[in-house]
Amino acid sequence: MTSSNATPSAFGWDFQANLGLYLIMDEDLKQIKKFKIEGETEDIEIYYRDTTERKPKFIQAKSQEDPISDGTTSKHLSNALSSLLQVVTKVSGEYSELIYGTNIEIPIRARVKQKLFEGNRIKLYYKELPEQFQTKIDGIVDVSEITSEELMSFKERFSILKISFYGQDNETRYKVVQEKVTSKLRSLGIEQYKCNRIFYYFQKEFIQNASKRVEYSIEDLGLTIILFSFEDEENWSFNNLDIPEELISRIKAEFSNYILEKQLDFQFISQLVGDYKKYSMTTPYIPSSQKIQHFVNDTFSNYSDYFLQKTTNVNQELIDCIIKVTVYRIFINRVGIETITEGMALNEIY
Repeated sequence: MTSSNATPSAFGWDFQANLGLYLIMDEDLKQIKKFKIEGETEDIEIYYRDTTERKPKFIQAKSQEDPISDGTTSKHLSNALSSLLQVVTKVSGEYSELIYGTNIEIPIRARVKQKLFEGNRIKLYYKELPEQFQTKIDGIVDVSEITSEELMSFKERFSILKISFYGQDNETRYKVVQEKVTSKLRSLGIEQYKCNRIFYYFQKEFIQNASKRVEYSIEDLGLTIILFSFEDEENWSFNNLDIPEELISRIKAEFSNYILEKQLDFQFISQLVGDYKKYSMTTPYIPSSQKIQHFVNDTFSNYSDYFLQKTTNVNQELIDCIIKVTVYRIFINRVGIETITEGMALNEIY
């Protein structure tokens, strides 16, 4: 059989990438282990952490620029089902769900229930479809080479997901996907304007890689979200810690990425939080608004082992400033980091 993965058209890649983004954000991120866009087995593949409880989910994506046209509807249905049937054999039945993801308003042409999939998002399982729709599907899958037991399992776990995705106007085309992404990010405590930035970043990332076999771990997803959630004003740390002007420019130019990496070291963050709690208990006389600043200045030298060591090009004063800036920024963003980490159960991974 020939591969029926999404055709190499701009619209096809666009839909597949955005459908992948939609589906990931439709999941409980605490359960996800990794996902693939243009996977080896299917267009979109989702894998879970507890493999005994949840088997992988496989999605075949088919789309039309004109979602109402019936020109390729039957062909898309047939190709999608054929591809998903191949999955049954490839993974030896180890799957939780097989989905035909599409933007086609009437994904099955049977002259009945033509408004069944009307709406921004409609998902129906085989058993929920009208008899005429089931008959159309049966005509394709019943002649496959899989066993009767595999066929029964296929029908139990097969569904059609239609999301609204059309138009030349970006706001119209991506409305449903962006709303899903924003809703998930807001549940993780991300501000609205940051949600937009994260959506556009992932959308671009997924589209650029839609024609490649790229695997994303939940750690990759989580760390990227955390990075985008950081406060924008890096100058806060420099000003509040009285970092010398000549060192500020060097830190910005040479050590920004290094500091970012340290801000994502969850073991280091855990130690800092524990140390800060002890510090707070022993310094009740320090106003809350000044406590982080005092903590940084009083304890930064305790963390020198976590940071780069002195060399001919990096003196101790510069190292001390890098430690102070890093620790300060971690605390400024700590609430956001903890919320995202807990919301995605990243602390169970590290």
